[in-house]
Amino acid sequence: GGVILDVLEIKQYLEENYSFSTLHDCSEDDSNSQFLVQNRAIQVFDFDEIKVNEVKQRCFPSYTSLTSPDTLFFDKNNHLKLIEFKNSYSSDVKKPAVRIKCYEALILLKTRFDFKEYDKITYILVDKGPKSNRRPSTHAFLGGRCPRELKILKQEFPNLEVECYQSKEFDKRCYSILNVPTDSWKKASDRTDL
Repeated sequence: GGVILDVLEIKQYLEENYSFSTLHDCSEDDSNSQFLVQNRAIQVFDFDEIKVNEVKQRCFPSYTSLTSPDTLFFDKNNHLKLIEFKNSYSSDVKKPAVRIKCYEALILLKTRFDFKEYDKITYILVDKGPKSNRRPSTHAFLGGRCPRELKILKQEFPNLEVECYQSKEFDKRCYSILNVPTDSWKKASDRTDL
């Protein structure tokens, strides 16, 4: 066991050791250079980078593949939000794969930072929405606050909540969905790192 860090300490550690990315960049579908989200102002962490540096090299050097959501973010109450972007229709999203990403991300954070006092964790899935004009409520992840696909996660992480959004809706409402701290983004025109 390492030092037990609370969420604020993890946030501070990441800010000192990693540069920020944007929702836009993290939402890229590498296979065809499409971006699910256009927002370039909100600063987030690229989970893949953290996973490789913090966990693969330090804790599991022999593991070839560990999965994780695309993005890690702390909202204005310092609640942890994990975001997975899927450039596919809701019905084509492979549920076990999405569940494993969340589970492994939480295990990785626990392994690396031994964090116990986490408060609320929100796992957000952003995809293209329903294929036809079927009601979005047909999304296999929804149905109650914790869809049955993710019930197993609630056993270990009782404060986990799951939310799903279509990319267009997420794009429009990302400030409120993510409960963005006002100091974590600046007008894009003020930023030099874009």
